[in-house]
Amino acid sequence: MAEGIIAETRCKKRQLDPQISEVHGPPLPQPVPGLRTLLAQTAVQYSDKLALVSVHQADDIVPIDFPPKYRLREEDTSPNSSYLRWSHGQLQYAAELLADGLRVRGVQRGQPIATYLSNGVEWAIAFRAATILRCPFVPLNPRGGANATEVEHMLRTSAAKAIIAGDASIASKLDNAAPELIASMTVRAVCEKDASVIPDFWSSFYNLFSAGDKAGILTPPHDTPADSPLEPEDKEVALIVFTSGTTSLPKGGIHTHASAASSLLSQAIALKPTSSHRTCCHMPTHHIGGINIAMGFMIVGGCTVFPSAVFEPAASLQAISLEKCTNLPCVPAILQAIAAQPKLAATDASSLRNVEIGATTILLEHLKLCWSALKCPSMSNSHAATETVPVTTAFFDTRTAESISVGTIVDCCRLRICPPDSRTPLPRGEAGEMHFGGPHLIQGYLGGFSADSFYEDAEGIWFTSGDQGIISEDGTVTISGRYKDLIIRGGENIAPAAIEAVLDAKLKITAQVIGIKSEEAGEVPVAVIQQKDDSVLPTADIRKVLVDALGPAFVPENFYTLQQLGLKDYPRTSSGKVRKVDLKDIVQQHEDASQKRAAPLKSSGAYVDDLIELWQKLIGVEVQPESSVHDFADSITLMRFRNMVKRNLGLDITTDEILEAGTVQKQAELLSSRGNSSALPAGLESTREGPPGIDDIAITLGEPEVMSQIKSQVTKAIAPLGFTWDEDVEDILPSWDLGYEVFGNVAGTAKVNHRMAISTKEANVEELHAALRVAIQHHAMQRSLS
Repeated sequence: MAEGIIAETRCKKRQLDPQISEVHGPPLPQPVPGLRTLLAQTAVQYSDKLALVSVHQADDIVPIDFPPKYRLREEDTSPNSSYLRWSHGQLQYAAELLADGLRVRGVQRGQPIATYLSNGVEWAIAFRAATILRCPFVPLNPRGGANATEVEHMLRTSAAKAIIAGDASIASKLDNAAPELIASMTVRAVCEKDASVIPDFWSSFYNLFSAGDKAGILTPPHDTPADSPLEPEDKEVALIVFTSGTTSLPKGGIHTHASAASSLLSQAIALKPTSSHRTCCHMPTHHIGGINIAMGFMIVGGCTVFPSAVFEPAASLQAISLEKCTNLPCVPAILQAIAAQPKLAATDASSLRNVEIGATTILLEHLKLCWSALKCPSMSNSHAATETVPVTTAFFDTRTAESISVGTIVDCCRLRICPPDSRTPLPRGEAGEMHFGGPHLIQGYLGGFSADSFYEDAEGIWFTSGDQGIISEDGTVTISGRYKDLIIRGGENIAPAAIEAVLDAKLKITAQVIGIKSEEAGEVPVAVIQQKDDSVLPTADIRKVLVDALGPAFVPENFYTLQQLGLKDYPRTSSGKVRKVDLKDIVQQHEDASQKRAAPLKSSGAYVDDLIELWQKLIGVEVQPESSVHDFADSITLMRFRNMVKRNLGLDITTDEILEAGTVQKQAELLSSRGNSSALPAGLESTREGPPGIDDIAITLGEPEVMSQIKSQVTKAIAPLGFTWDEDVEDILPSWDLGYEVFGNVAGTAKVNHRMAISTKEANVEELHAALRVAIQHHAMQRSLS
């Protein structure tokens, strides 16, 4: 048994004061195997059971003649499918062949293996092969191969000796980004079969399997003479995961075999998957969330389904139906993208049992969407970090839940809430910085970044997360904010310092980047620029530079100058450090005010100029009628544009239709052909902004106490529906008891054909009609029934 795990188990014996903000989860069942042993044992136990499905890959993409004993059992076969479906035994067998092939080519125990792979069978094999070789596995973002600074930094700090690239294009980018480092690799493999496209000095990944010589029997974990143990397996580094930090360069988190296995086992206990569960894994597997989802279901004999190489909502929806997936891991942006699919209503998603959501602020609207769109009865919300997965988890009934938290502490985890720059837990109910501990905590960062993030006391090692949280009296945890500056856009960490560094280095622009609220993405970056003169910001140049250097997700939503925000300088501390929290509030207030000043809903359809205006507001660069959205919009940007069209033009368009139309001109033609069915008749638009005041509600009689009571009752009634007083209430219509029964409980005009006759001698028909129009205009509830 690992000494570290013994120590962690012993620390649970201390009695904790229930009045302070510190909680410890139960210890894991002992002994805890190392990651290599855990995967090997699972492969033997479930050798003929379905482990991996890759819907976007052919079943013969990897040239292996599997022993008959590892063929899928009959109930897991799918005779009509031509895509890849492997058993646990086949996956482990392939990994052992790859491990043998890498060993023959010179890869030795302890030498890190770096990969630039998308979601697919190659990633799954390489992960296991690294554990078999007892080599650290270093999964890196396949889209980041052109960023020379980061490629050099990550390969050098991880000390990678072998590299696997997803295709020839990625391999060429790596050659250009870090030529000396790539040339020094013992193995350079690329996932291509056509020799004519493979770059010089690289070899085909698929040829590595031919070097192995397996007899058809899975090898139990063992130490060969070449792998004579220098230290126990559980203490060896198994996984290095890079995460964006407060510096401009990513930090590499170090997981040992013990901590990685503890993380997977803790997650399995929290999420409760079984060997009959299948997860639709569209999360990127260079992130810890994607890694744990992909491997977490396999360790209990379940199945991981890769619907596509990178997230595509239509592919994920198809995979759910084809493979009867029971679990759907999501961030809000992914959930919304799937829910917006035109084919959703015609797709059978009845197999879904739980939506696992997290990575950013989760709202009741997200929970309700799980049921309204997917008819999934359960949603779990978890809190975690690259350094510790998971920390807390909670399950919610998507049909009845009225509040959201991140749940309670999971097995083997420790959590305390402390004041900033302190290690003393606060009383329950007070907000403070979240500190994580436990055997599934990483062992630190590569390159000496650990000093300010980790500390040790009598309980063990702790990580100061920078997250602000609260532990309630019953142990429920809520996240109330972030102390650190990271922006979480659709679950992806965006480091402001990286954007600021590129702007400074390439364009000589001084900027501060902060995150503001976004319905679709959780947060999006905004840049506040310090200009030396009154010249026009070169937003097109800024965007192009950022896309080339960092990727489209790092392009700010808006660019503001200090002058536009009414500032002469950034808000600063007494020592001169920029106070980003204050700057964020200023920008958020400016954004909110700008939305209130936005033009009212159009009633005449969509024109090219309308869409150009919306696109330019959204992405901050010049757009032409023939501009193609494929050049400047990712999935989150498409969802934001779709919602802007609905709010500003009163028209519906799906993200697929935006992509299919392609250019702004064709989008306008599509929308104009539909007209506007939701616009109000002329003269009946709402004239008051915001909720009704005391003078707008007749039954208050001008009494503040009555107004307060009405507001309280209305807020309580509409909150479960996801509405708020300030954002959604336009009018209050008083009703007598019978009226309430008719228009309330009997669902109003949906079931009652109500007509009213008015007889008067004081007005003719035209005058009466004009009076009714004025009344309707000033009473929104009557307008909604008219």
